[in-house]
Amino acid sequence: MSNAESEFSKLRLEMLCDGVFAIAMTLLALELKVPDLPRQAGSAEIWHALREHGLPFFGFVLTFALAGSFWIAHHMLFQYLRGVNRHLAYLTIPFLMFVSLLPFTTSMLTSFTLRQPVGLLFYLGDQLMLAVLLAAHWLVATRSGLLTPGGDDARRREFGRMVYLQPIAFLVSLAFIYISPRNALGAFAITLFLLIAVVKRMESRASGLRT
Repeated sequence: MSNAESEFSKLRLEMLCDGVFAIAMTLLALELKVPDLPRQAGSAEIWHALREHGLPFFGFVLTFALAGSFWIAHHMLFQYLRGVNRHLAYLTIPFLMFVSLLPFTTSMLTSFTLRQPVGLLFYLGDQLMLAVLLAAHWLVATRSGLLTPGGDDARRREFGRMVYLQPIAFLVSLAFIYISPRNALGAFAITLFLLIAVVKRMESRASGLRT
């Protein structure tokens, strides 16, 4: 491994990322508040108040799941690396900045309605930047020859496909803010599913032609 590739510690970079993810994901729970009710409140009254807090719970679950998926993808990416260069280290800083913003953008989403364009713009914009920066990590790693030799090439291609398709899905969801705000979040899931299905079908056809 060259000096440029060993200039930064892969382990220390992973530890920094794990720490930031852990703090940001923990802070999400702080938005969940116990209903402000009298101590002697009845069960029906408590359940009614909890239903009023449904949106913050939804935002917590959604963001925790998305943050977890980004952490898993980032962890998998680093498992494929044999080293870290300066470019990857510099890309990690803005990536972690947007991870740190997750509690704020989740609060923006849940403080209003899911149809509020400003809240959706902050939330989906944050998710888009995470997806773009993760894709940039993979692009730099592959072009810099930092991937570990050998391994399962099919799994690497599948991972790379997922990393590159995710920003497209978030872009579509952002576009839906101006078309139909109430469907912006659903547009992400549907678009990602359709893109993956189309790519897999194209790959299966290509493999069939080769045989």
